[in-house]
Parts: sequence; structure tokens; C-alpha cells
Amino acid sequence: MLESILSYANDHAWAGWMLVGLLFAPPILISFIQGERGISPIGTMLGWWALVFIVALVLA
Repeated sequence: MLESILSYANDHAWAGWMLVGLLFAPPILISFIQGERGISPIGTMLGWWALVFIVALVLA
């Protein structure tokens, strides 16, 4: 399933940007809203990626 998603994102530029946006935009916005500064947004980013990974495992 991951291979098909990545190949689709590779074939279509908008899908690639959406994939990157899904991985990076939400944790950045969450960190900004919570007012995190310094190194603390790294925890939010890792938590988001862990959530996305767990959802991918459940869907696989």
C-alpha cells in the first residue's frame, strides 16, 4: 500500500506536496498554537509521525 501511495505521489506533483504537507504542517501548526519554542516542537513532530505510523500499520 505504501508503495502505491509513494508511486502516485511521485507521478503527480500535487500529491507529493500534499504528502509532505500531511507529514509536516499539522505538527508545526500544533506547536505554534501551543506556543512551543526551542527544542520542544521536536516532541510534537515525533508524536505526530508516530500517530501517522500507527494509523498506517492499522490500515495495512
